Amino acid sequence: MSENKSIVLRITNMKWVDKDKNQDKLPSEVELQWASDKWDYDQVSNWLNNHFNNSLEDLMIKQIDNVDSGGG
Repeated sequence: MSENKSIVLRITNMKWVDKDKNQDKLPSEVELQWASDKWDYDQVSNWLNNHFNNSLEDLMIKQIDNVDSGGG
């Protein structure tokens, strides 16, 4: 049986298409808890684009931690 675990993604080197629009509000890096250990570049990029209401030109993603979703 496969367990579904949340993970933490460190997103760095975020380069925004329209950085002048909301320059103060657009991060260059974030840590994001992802609900599944299944992810890809396009999913993460699309989520960030929607969340910050801006488009990313480029970013780097590194999985840094597993978070057990169960109590313990």
